[in-house]
Amino acid sequence: MIRAFSAFLALRYLRSRWINVLGTLGIAVAVWALIVVIAVFSGFIGEIRAGVRDATPDLLATNLPLGSSFAAIDAVLRADEDVVATAPRLRHHAMYFPHGRGQRMQATRALNTNALTFDAVELVGIDPVRERALTGLDRWLARATGPHGEDAITYGVADPEHPFAVPPELEEAQALRARSSLGPGRLLDASPGLLVSRRRMSTGWLDRGQRLDVVTGRFTRIDGESELLRVRRAFAISGAFDSGHRIVDETTAFVAIDELRDMLGHAVDDPFATTPQDVVSDVAIGVRAGRDLAGVARRLEELLRRAPDAPAPAASVLTWGEQNRVFLGAVDQERAMMKLVLFAVMLVAASLVYGTQHMTVMQKIKDIGILSSMGAAPRGVQQVFLLSGVFVGSTGCVLGVASGIASAYWLNDINDWSRERLGIELFPTQLYALDRIPYELEPGWIALVAVGALAIAFVAAWLPSRRAARMDPVRALAYE
Repeated sequence: MIRAFSAFLALRYLRSRWINVLGTLGIAVAVWALIVVIAVFSGFIGEIRAGVRDATPDLLATNLPLGSSFAAIDAVLRADEDVVATAPRLRHHAMYFPHGRGQRMQATRALNTNALTFDAVELVGIDPVRERALTGLDRWLARATGPHGEDAITYGVADPEHPFAVPPELEEAQALRARSSLGPGRLLDASPGLLVSRRRMSTGWLDRGQRLDVVTGRFTRIDGESELLRVRRAFAISGAFDSGHRIVDETTAFVAIDELRDMLGHAVDDPFATTPQDVVSDVAIGVRAGRDLAGVARRLEELLRRAPDAPAPAASVLTWGEQNRVFLGAVDQERAMMKLVLFAVMLVAASLVYGTQHMTVMQKIKDIGILSSMGAAPRGVQQVFLLSGVFVGSTGCVLGVASGIASAYWLNDINDWSRERLGIELFPTQLYALDRIPYELEPGWIALVAVGALAIAFVAAWLPSRRAARMDPVRALAYE
């Protein structure tokens, strides 16, 4: 039970000591920061996860044996009723540079890979028709041209249905600009198309229709021994893509899977082939909506390992989260570290509450002695200062929660106003390739922050109030 005099004196001390406003503002700012910063951080993480999800198939069968046949793998996967689509993929590392340059590449200890010479890339061969059923390939192509298609001439493919098709006149024009021997009307066969990310095209030396030499290596057996052969082929940039997944955009280029198979010695029309010509390194898998991806993945993994012909005895089937485990884990760890740093701000605010209440106790020692001599119980004395601290913490918490939610809600309007009127962009959306600042208010996190702020404020007020309750009345009255 709270004594009447405790509440009265607590209110009086609060009104007479404006330094308590400092503690209130400290709690409010800490709560505001915890809500707004985490809301924006969660929004960015949501955008990142959405981009990763859009760029990643439901499941991916990987660790397939060298020379695995897509037909054999597909037959096993399609036996599961939850598999609705599959697509072959062939991954290989390569380098590209302007056509005609670097004809005499010699062995060297160090290889310069800056944008002015040539660049390293993970070359991924895909079947566009099958890929559309599993990932947002069409959205990637549309996103590369801008929200309203204003950049279609610079980055767009000529035919979205055939993303690797390059108009001959475009390739000839680019070759003429590069002072190549190739000129108008002299192109006999169009070069196979290569899709690069918009990020690479906008920051590098690449143009739509530009001819590139792609160089890689493959092993072959000559006289019973394995030798590494250099493979070089001319491609032309058919356009750009924007998957929304930064790692994919920065490291990957797409080509038609049959072109990559041919480069690696698995030509589809080779009548003397002794190995499967539909080789794949991975198989993307689409799963029926609503199914447990982890459960389906484990089931498909067992099917591949125990199939009668054992097409992939060591295969792994990964969910979209497992395919990006390291990247998503790093993002989640950054959010956890951010919460830890902001919690330190809350501790600083709690020290302000403690400091102001401790000063109040030290300045009201005689008042404590008078109250005790008049018969006030130690519990009642303690409640005077405890109520003051709780009121400071509660007021700061309410102000922090209200301002935090309002700030997150009006964040984009504030950012637009600041950019237009002051020329200052609080959150540079262009830096993150976003047209707005994403945010996500989490009710559970807001409640946790509010309860935590109240608990910390209570502890910060309880410590000095406990000291006041334990004071000897005689010594308190004689205190100078």
